[in-house]
Amino acid sequence: MIGRCYEYEYVKHSLDLTDGMPVKYCDNLYEIFVSAAGFKPVCKLDMSTYEAFFRQAHHGAHIINRAIFWSGTYDVAHGYAAQGKHFITLEDTLGAYMANGLKWCGKFPSRSPFDYDSCPQKCDDDQWSDAAFWSTASAQFAAHAAGEIFVVLNGTRTSGAFTNTSYFTLYELPNLTQRGPYRVTKVNVLLLHGPDLPIYEKCGEKSLITLEKAVISLGFKYTCTDDPDELLLIMCGLDWQARECQIARKVLHDAWQKKLNSIPRLLDQVG
Repeated sequence: MIGRCYEYEYVKHSLDLTDGMPVKYCDNLYEIFVSAAGFKPVCKLDMSTYEAFFRQAHHGAHIINRAIFWSGTYDVAHGYAAQGKHFITLEDTLGAYMANGLKWCGKFPSRSPFDYDSCPQKCDDDQWSDAAFWSTASAQFAAHAAGEIFVVLNGTRTSGAFTNTSYFTLYELPNLTQRGPYRVTKVNVLLLHGPDLPIYEKCGEKSLITLEKAVISLGFKYTCTDDPDELLLIMCGLDWQARECQIARKVLHDAWQKKLNSIPRLLDQVG
């Protein structure tokens, strides 16, 4: 995790990943993480466990007009964000980047602070501990978003694009800043419908009506767009063999072929 922190600070941070965020001390940040969760039974953690870690990791960070949230659209949202070059996902922030994809749990009693091999899949007696890290990460990410934000949702999901159990519903939407210089002003929903999949709902329908009401009740402006062109290309890049993407592929290929065929004529004109 320390190595990831230094990579983030001195490689990714050079891309101005977040606006005005000062460089952190990685050793100190890891010590806070160990102090929070190390040497402790994994099923005795809660959302307060990692608060100090994320406060330090996100201190001074304001993600202005670039925060992008997602639910059921991980690959497309991250492709659109382009590792922080265009937009910033939760996983593009320092605290989440340090732990993304890792598995750990506190080890007690032990000489080592963490167990990386035999963590329980689920804590039946304390379900909060299962989500302790990522629920806190989500809430803190939302609290540091400002200006316009973007939410990429899945309109082919039969449970609904906006569900009561998603991280966005439980931890992110309620923690968006409503007042002050770094408040959120507008929530832009980008609703996707996967290639060759049936459409369950579109903007202005079913769960999107509930989401719009929730956003407006918090004092934010709201927009919703079905299948923006730039995201259609990303979806087809992930599922190029889909029938609908084959149609798009032919159109794109013909346009590119026309461009290539025009090059000799241009060269002749120059000559």
